[in-house]
Amino acid sequence: MFQLEIEYLVTVKTGDFRNSGTNGPVYINIIGRNEKQTGDLLLSRSNKAFLQNSFRKFQVTAIDIGKPQRVIVRHEDKNTGWYIDYVEISVHNFLIRYDF
Repeated sequence: MFQLEIEYLVTVKTGDFRNSGTNGPVYINIIGRNEKQTGDLLLSRSNKAFLQNSFRKFQVTAIDIGKPQRVIVRHEDKNTGWYIDYVEISVHNFLIRYDF
């Protein structure tokens, strides 16, 4: 079955605390109504992708899940933690912000 793919604009703000950034690959899974999911979408590979107090914007393509309800963000940097201030998802006519 063919599923329509659309573009999502994802903004990630890393917190302004000492050692709050991450070097590892970062993924986001956007979840809509009825638990429909985009699956893990790679936002960034490595090399200090998310520095302390930084903003990063990404355009990713995935299936249309309708209005986003929640997100799961994960990273694979085994040497550091990561403090996310917030994530914004812009899709269709929605701009949704998730504060952490």
